[in-house]
Amino acid sequence: MCSKPENFVYISHMENSNTTKPHKEYFENILKELKITPEEAIIIGDTDFDKAAEKVGIKFIHVEEVDKWKELI
Repeated sequence: MCSKPENFVYISHMENSNTTKPHKEYFENILKELKITPEEAIIIGDTDFDKAAEKVGIKFIHVEEVDKWKELI
């Protein structure tokens, strides 16, 4: 099952984050931590807090847009 922490490269939480969604610094920090550009990232979410990733150039796909995110997996 994919819900095990070891199945993920990075999990943000209060101990490793100095800000939260929807602040652009939250997404900038994740990009920096993963050493990737916004063009290399995609967020699949369900709220405007997730959509805020677009503030730093990360593509946002709503969870209900199944056709879009299924292309990625």
